Amino acid sequence: MSSTSWQRELLTIFRSPRIMFAQDLAWTVSRKVPGHIHDCYQLDYFYKGTGDVSIAGVDYRVKPGDLFIINPDVEHDFLAARKSPMEGITFKFDLRESGRGPLFPPQVGNLGLLSRPQQRELENYLRRACEEANVQREENHRLAAALLSVFFMLLLRYIEDAEQMVGSTSDLSQCQRVMEYVRRHYTRQITLADLARIAGLEPRYLCRKFSSEMGISPIAALTRERMQAAKQLLLRTKLPVGEIGLRVGYQDTYHFSKRFKEVTGVSPKRLRESG
Repeated sequence: MSSTSWQRELLTIFRSPRIMFAQDLAWTVSRKVPGHIHDCYQLDYFYKGTGDVSIAGVDYRVKPGDLFIINPDVEHDFLAARKSPMEGITFKFDLRESGRGPLFPPQVGNLGLLSRPQQRELENYLRRACEEANVQREENHRLAAALLSVFFMLLLRYIEDAEQMVGSTSDLSQCQRVMEYVRRHYTRQITLADLARIAGLEPRYLCRKFSSEMGISPIAALTRERMQAAKQLLLRTKLPVGEIGLRVGYQDTYHFSKRFKEVTGVSPKRLRESG
């Protein structure tokens, strides 16, 4: 499978992040951080425990190995579980010297899907970057940025093989694997050919099989996930319609608005006004 657009952004843009804050954090039981935003990017890697994360109105159940990237100006909150509260490493960093900056899907993946040596290697880079970022010397900050860059480049090397391996060994059916992929990655630029590769089927056969098993075409399932997320963003944030379109996988505002009205029966603006 070829790299998706967000993966290419990681490879090209994350070579020189400017780390502003780093912490290895053990959350207290049932600690809640209410909704807030940052004007920079935030990376959260959870290596232990459980909890809940809400990003732009979409809720995620945290499990060990989860990796999130929160885009600038996106509201998010955290709640640690009563039993086994989550522990993780967090970074705040900026990329704006390179322009407007890319938008990334909130849930990048779970490092637990990688081999244990790969997971330990990546986690070690995050820990070392965190340690160096908290030393108040310029050379340590440069080293922290370099370590975080290596982390992202290694992540790109491992993530595609891991996704293919999970797709081929999972107990889920071919169509269920496609549906799970759509639910996790609807923010990406996904084609029917991409979904067919996930299932290991020829595209036309996937369409027939998926429609028969799921009662909907694979592309319609992708559109449905995107529109559900778009509704949440329209009702819970003040982001411009075009920005919301970008965040749910549409590069063109007109195309997003047209598809939204086709699926929901109302325009994005009308839905926001009604809410």
